[in-house]
Amino acid sequence: MDANALKVIMSDNIKQHLKRNGKTQTDLANDLSIPETTVSNWINAKTYPRIDKIQAMANYFRINRSDLTEKNELETSIKDSITEFSDHETELLRKYNSLDDIGKYTIDTTLDAQYERCTKPHLEVVAAHNDDYSEEQQKLMREDMDMLERLHKKKHNK
Repeated sequence: MDANALKVIMSDNIKQHLKRNGKTQTDLANDLSIPETTVSNWINAKTYPRIDKIQAMANYFRINRSDLTEKNELETSIKDSITEFSDHETELLRKYNSLDDIGKYTIDTTLDAQYERCTKPHLEVVAAHNDDYSEEQQKLMREDMDMLERLHKKKHNK
């Protein structure tokens, strides 16, 4: 692969990771103490970064160096099939990507639980009674119905 092709791959990957992290080239330059013109040259595929700068960017984005230096066909096909994110969604992704492993685990666990709650039908067994219709059984059924009504009102804020 020729040098120009490598510059283009690096450029595409830097742009992709900047977008994914909600960062600008100015943010990258400032955060890594690199001249903005240098970062601009990388992003415009004019120059190729030194290995220490590639490592610094990999650390910054929390990725492997190869995620910057190699063309990722899967990422490209996924990127092409995803619609644009809203500003709010981009901000949430930026925040998520800045978390450490514990923070990401916490978010993932919470998201899974909330997704499950919102998408899966849930049946709750509230009570079971005999069918003898005795006075005691009728009283228990009325209590259960009252409790269900209170739960329904509480759930729907009525």
